[in-house]
Amino acid sequence: MEAMKFSETVQNITKDEFLPRVVDFVNNSNVLTARVMSNTKKWTGPKVQSPTQTKNSTTGKSITDMEQFAVSNTDNVKNLKWEPATVVQSVVVSQLEKAVNQASNDNQVVRLVAQKLEEAQNSLANLIGTQLYGTGAGNDLDGLGLIVDNGTASTTYAGITRATLPSVNADVTAAANGLLTLGLMAKEFDAVSAAGSAKHSPTMILSDKATWSLYEELMGDKLSVQYNAMTARGYNRVSGGTPMGTSVPASELHGSAGFVSLDFRGKPCVADDKAPVGKMFFLNENYLEFRDLTIPGLERVKQKQEAIDSAISEDQPTWMQFRGFMNPTNQLAEIGAMVVSGNFICTQPRRQGVITGITKIR
Repeated sequence: MEAMKFSETVQNITKDEFLPRVVDFVNNSNVLTARVMSNTKKWTGPKVQSPTQTKNSTTGKSITDMEQFAVSNTDNVKNLKWEPATVVQSVVVSQLEKAVNQASNDNQVVRLVAQKLEEAQNSLANLIGTQLYGTGAGNDLDGLGLIVDNGTASTTYAGITRATLPSVNADVTAAANGLLTLGLMAKEFDAVSAAGSAKHSPTMILSDKATWSLYEELMGDKLSVQYNAMTARGYNRVSGGTPMGTSVPASELHGSAGFVSLDFRGKPCVADDKAPVGKMFFLNENYLEFRDLTIPGLERVKQKQEAIDSAISEDQPTWMQFRGFMNPTNQLAEIGAMVVSGNFICTQPRRQGVITGITKIR
């Protein structure tokens, strides 16, 4: 609408209303981060190592009475190895701006320090979300681009050369002509599963929104029947704390909004704004975890949003560390730091898969 033209007198003697929260116009959902960071494990030592059996022993055989059997020693174990990475987001507050904000008393709309802290938390969560889908380039955390790979992004994983140990590869399947089908999804699900084993099958399917919408359209009439049967409850949802391989009605999340989910073979399929376009990941969370390195002198902070209304704040538990504010000697400023340290590891890459190049369903 066209702006109302008030008199100068009214404008000079009447205060504008400011809404009491900053609205985030930048960030969207961050599903993988919510899942991975909801159940972190402690990092100990210079490296985290996972012994892995690389092949079966060949000394077994059928024998006759009193026949000797092979007793030669075997050496079929190698260690996957990970080193910690550290991601830092600075928090900078001008002391003069802080003073003006605090002196405003009843005219203070949002506390400046709270806004700066929450902005830093959201920015760091966004950066972590990007790196968890990345290739571990430079000093970054390892991500799905490195883990769910067959040598395209990297010739090694966790210190093991992929060519010498193919089982360190994930399954990567290109969608022929960009076509997503239920048959292709079934083949990918099977490719990363051990038949009949729930633990060795995908627990979650993640994709970008456009790909998720293609799957929703692919379900067609089946989805309409399922939706109607739920008596207008809507789709099930997944949160950071939902058990692996499950989705629940929104009413069971006890205040958490969660993320909308569709099922495939009984496992949740969820859209993530951070997921790369045209990819559908088949993840087994039993073998994916974030190892969290606690840095002495830093404190754990809860990501409770008061000053900013942001989608990225949903389902984020305490996994950030904060180095308290310090004063530079030549500036009227306070500088703190939000920190995440450790790494995203996978102890069974062959149980992870991805379909790439998805553009259509027909």
